[in-house]
Amino acid sequence: MRGKNTQAMRQLLKYTQLLLLALHLVSCNQVSKEKQREVVIIDDGVTFTSDQSEKLFLLGREYSDSGKYDSATFYYYQALAIDSNNPRILNSIGVLENEKKNYSIAIKYFNKAISKDKNYFNSYLNLSLLYHDIKEYEKGIEACNYVIRNSSNDLVKGIGYYHKAIILFSLNKCADSKDNLRKAKHYLKEKILAK
Repeated sequence: MRGKNTQAMRQLLKYTQLLLLALHLVSCNQVSKEKQREVVIIDDGVTFTSDQSEKLFLLGREYSDSGKYDSATFYYYQALAIDSNNPRILNSIGVLENEKKNYSIAIKYFNKAISKDKNYFNSYLNLSLLYHDIKEYEKGIEACNYVIRNSSNDLVKGIGYYHKAIILFSLNKCADSKDNLRKAKHYLKEKILAK
């Protein structure tokens, strides 16, 4: 358990460093074609129905993290066969399909995860970036707004504002983007200082 917390804290600090860098770089005069994003794994509180489904899921995530998508797919679907209502597994399949640029399949799995738990915010956050990537900006903003309105977790809320800022920046709404970055910084800073 301690290893997971340390890893999560390192990811949070890395994410915050990227956010602070973005705060300094964002301006309407310098538009970057490539925006770097860091994947943050948020402890979502989802439990598995069996040790076997959790083991299969963790194998899938290990293969996914190392870019071995075929193996990851195999293990994720094995876990899903055992634990078909688990939003974490469904979300992870969505992430994997998004990595493979199978956007319609990714959307389907993110939405399935949400249908199992309407407050599974990881899927909304993933949807927001996917919609950004396929230039369906309004849908991305809607996903961010849902997270911002409904999450009580400062980290999750901060990431929602950050994703919204990325989308608004792509729409050349610089003032709104900066405002959302400021809000993201506030929520992420509060989360870090609370530790």
